[in-house]
Amino acid sequence: MLVRGGRKAHETRRRKILNRRRPRRRTEVLPQTLLEREIGSLEATTNRIRFYNQRTYTELVNLSFEQRKIPLLPGEKIRIHFLHIVPSYWPAWRSFYYACRADERMEGKIILLDCAGTRLQNPQSLGARELLEKMRVPHTEYMDYDPAHEKPHLIFYHVPHEVYYRYFRKVAPDLTKASGIRALYCTYGIEYDAARNKEQVNIQHYHNNAHSLAWRSFVMHEDIREGYFRFCPTGGEHVVAAGHPKFDNYAVHSQKDLPREMAEKQRGRRLIVFQVHHPGNNDCRYKYRDHHLPVREIIEILRWLVEQEKIFCVITLHPIFEFLPIQMGIVSAEELEQLFENIRKSPSTFLFEGDYQALLQMADAFISGPSSLLLEMAFLNKPVLYLSDEIHALKPFVEEIFTSFYHGRGYGHGLADVKTFCARMENDDDPLSNKRQQIWEKYFSSYEGQIGQRMKENIITTLAHKITHDAGVRTDDK
Repeated sequence: MLVRGGRKAHETRRRKILNRRRPRRRTEVLPQTLLEREIGSLEATTNRIRFYNQRTYTELVNLSFEQRKIPLLPGEKIRIHFLHIVPSYWPAWRSFYYACRADERMEGKIILLDCAGTRLQNPQSLGARELLEKMRVPHTEYMDYDPAHEKPHLIFYHVPHEVYYRYFRKVAPDLTKASGIRALYCTYGIEYDAARNKEQVNIQHYHNNAHSLAWRSFVMHEDIREGYFRFCPTGGEHVVAAGHPKFDNYAVHSQKDLPREMAEKQRGRRLIVFQVHHPGNNDCRYKYRDHHLPVREIIEILRWLVEQEKIFCVITLHPIFEFLPIQMGIVSAEELEQLFENIRKSPSTFLFEGDYQALLQMADAFISGPSSLLLEMAFLNKPVLYLSDEIHALKPFVEEIFTSFYHGRGYGHGLADVKTFCARMENDDDPLSNKRQQIWEKYFSSYEGQIGQRMKENIITTLAHKITHDAGVRTDDK
């Protein structure tokens, strides 16, 4: 018999009783779990606030740019200034710089942002001044540079990381664009797929100022340009798929660029390059770290290579690897230095410092985790062993290129994978050679050493084609 309001009220009370949850005892949720939930909620809120604030700020900067845009007058040379911070990135824009310097329609110069002696000093940023001096490239010191006075039409950024521009503030992309200067950027590295790695890629690839405020961004492939239309706050109209200027350099390298002692050690053996990158997820437990092998596993591989006789391995170290494992307490400074000393002394290994592109051109094969050098080895059409502790989502064209690589089995298998790959190279066992050739013909055969030239011509055409005959009228570039 139903009472107190009839059937409907009875069903309502019944649902409330069934849905009522028992009070959860304190022991069922650990304090760490509660803290992790709070941190996760805070991160999500912070990212949302940052996203909407960034969009608003970007729109204000772009509005200021349209009002203050520095004009290109008829007969005037295009003034383009290149910011030089990280020396290892020099090959990525060298051909573009020289193309601009050689064109009488342009006036280019380098601005040195020297991190030595500053809080930004680290092995990756050291050596910027020494590189320019060695190459005998003229430059202007940051302290002597005033973009507001010199009024360049364009500033080229090869480093997207905003931490540098919080220190070298007068060349920060937001300030220079707000003052009417056009920002150029050329992407580097392996391109991740924002549709599948959304939070990571949106923050690192689309929502910093070097990307979202660029007047022109040059990318390697149309897949990358498509990502800007989908995820960048300012869209993708400013993005041009021109190839990458670092591929131009392979037309000018020769073995004379390599150390003599390295050739003496090789003694006719197969030359395999092992690119040692920074620590992976299993070391740092940082969710946005690229999926490299753990430091201990890398050390195990290096110790095995030192003892080999039939192959010759040249080891290149990412600058971060020289100090981060020590800071993280994974290895001591003494242990790491002893390992490097053993590599130097071994007749089968060589610790390389210098122009890595000359080395890759001479190499017979390549071993690495996630690295931009993988695409350069694909361009050179040489065997690659790809070591990674986890599969991660890449742009479709990069994933297709990676199908021409030999793949390691991940965490715990690094040494076994290296042994198998080295045995293959020693015995000329290369079943993926045809696949590599197909990839090269599809993605790289059109690169004829003129990518830097194409980038330069795109800039000149875009800036100059709408100049009117009336002196003093601004160009209507976008």
